[in-house]
Amino acid sequence: MTKFSTTRETAEKIFKFLSKNQDFNALYREFGEIKKEEVKKIFEELAERFCAQEEINCFTDGAAQPNPGPAGAGVVIYKNSEKIREISKYLGEKTNNQAEYEALLIALTEVMKIGRKNSRITFFSDSLLLVNQVAGIWRVKESALLALKERIAQKIKKLRILKNTVFSIKYIERSKNAQADALSSIAIKLKK
Repeated sequence: MTKFSTTRETAEKIFKFLSKNQDFNALYREFGEIKKEEVKKIFEELAERFCAQEEINCFTDGAAQPNPGPAGAGVVIYKNSEKIREISKYLGEKTNNQAEYEALLIALTEVMKIGRKNSRITFFSDSLLLVNQVAGIWRVKESALLALKERIAQKIKKLRILKNTVFSIKYIERSKNAQADALSSIAIKLKK
């Protein structure tokens, strides 16, 4: 009979045994000290962690008109395909790239408020520069953007640690980001 020292160790042994034997009755014979309630609890926790994930999609856009000039951010957030937030925020005088970064920061702040643990969060932007710099593919040369990128990295780290999220950022064509684009333009026009 096998002894267990931690819940994690118990879970690992159960899964190794079941993947090999695929027989719960044999599991209880092999590990006589393990209770059915303990196995049930492990499977419930796994189901919550892996199967019941929320899917959050955030569309972000920043604009400056002219560049540099008055800037705005637009954010549209969907939770499990349902639109739950629209944000239009005036940013003051910025470059277009700074506005793109600020829009992502706004979206990250909102997701911290609404996302629950184990969410799968995808950010979409029509700024290839933003996407590739945040993903670490391109180097950040401008000091103002570097400071914003560091703030973004801190927020992403916080999301991963506190909420155990899966984070990704993807480039999309401008035509697929029309709502966030419109919100960033509105923010500039209304200066709100």
